[in-house]
Amino acid sequence: MNEIFPQFRKWEEISPELQAEYVTDMAVTAGMLEAMDFYIGEYVQYLKDSDRFDNTIFFITSDNGPDGANYKVNIAQVWQKMMGYHKDPDRVGEADYYGDIGPEFAAALSSPFSFFKYYTGEGGVRTPLIVSGTDIPQGRTSNVFCFVTDVVPTILDLAGLPTPSRDEAVPITGKSLLRHIQNPEVPVYAEDEGVGLEAANSAAYFLGDYKIVKNNIPLGDNTWHLYHLKTDPGETRDLAEQEPERFQAMMAAYDAYAQNVGVIEMPEGYSAEGEVGRKSVMYILKHYGPFALIPVLLLLLLGVLWRRRRQVKA
Repeated sequence: MNEIFPQFRKWEEISPELQAEYVTDMAVTAGMLEAMDFYIGEYVQYLKDSDRFDNTIFFITSDNGPDGANYKVNIAQVWQKMMGYHKDPDRVGEADYYGDIGPEFAAALSSPFSFFKYYTGEGGVRTPLIVSGTDIPQGRTSNVFCFVTDVVPTILDLAGLPTPSRDEAVPITGKSLLRHIQNPEVPVYAEDEGVGLEAANSAAYFLGDYKIVKNNIPLGDNTWHLYHLKTDPGETRDLAEQEPERFQAMMAAYDAYAQNVGVIEMPEGYSAEGEVGRKSVMYILKHYGPFALIPVLLLLLLGVLWRRRRQVKA
């Protein structure tokens, strides 16, 4: 496992009130998972009662990593209140409760992998996939690499429909998982078939058991690294200097992918969290006018004064 990010707070460094809020939000997260399990069960029972269960294939996967943004900062709280959300600990079971787990718990939930949502470390992109239904082998697991774009071709294959031609204006680039599902010895991707990924200025390219990855600021260094995922899924040992030929070949493959799909280079200093904050401010200004920012500015001013007071005391 990688070391804990130095920017992260320690549990004993936050107030008892904030500790209680984080404990509550983690409980809400667990409650959401339990509720999802319950309602999927109800849906399964409905399909059985209506004689549709035997003609249904289930695909269950998760979002790409735990959300590690800090929504307890002032601007996010202003937006939450304007949208009608609340943080009342006595009403956590009601509608419109806005819970968030913060970067520290996001890292804990994504461990032993590195990073989380907004990043392309394994903690931000590696997700489980469950496929179940008629003619799908039961109780079988696989650690083979596949990608989100493979889901649609698999569904088409299961339905007996052809995958559209790659000559389409926006071609389907994924591959059907059905042959691998039926026979684990059949790979999904050959050793020379790579898959590229870019999101919010973080990027990765997968080829066989290897991966090059660049994680953007504030937690990443915006530099490309090379990892062997089969022996180092936590991405702790950078092999770029040890295997320069492989690294350069994968970089060239990523550049070709980026050019093919039209990846847009972000300006220096760009971050996904910063973009979310900027758009929150723009939303407030658009719908509530500049007067809506007065509470935000006052809170920021109080924060600056409080920090200066602490520095003077120190």
